[in-house]
Amino acid sequence: MPREIHDRVLPGVPEMIARKDVITYRYEELENGGRVVIRTVDPDAVAAVHAFLAAQIGDHRTGDAP
Repeated sequence: MPREIHDRVLPGVPEMIARKDVITYRYEELENGGRVVIRTVDPDAVAAVHAFLAAQIGDHRTGDAP
C-alpha cells in the first residue's frame, strides 16, 4: 500500500531492504500511543533510515524536523 499512498518508492527503502539484517525495529507502548525505535550501527543503513524518515515527514507534512 505504500506505493499507492506515496506514488513512488521512498528514498532509503531499497537500501533498508538490502540491509534488513543489520536494522532492528522495536515497538514501545506509550501512554498516548506508541513509537517505533529503529536501530542500526551500519552507516549506510543509518543514512537510508534518515532518508526514509525525511521523505515521510515531507510527504505527510508533519512539521517535524527531518
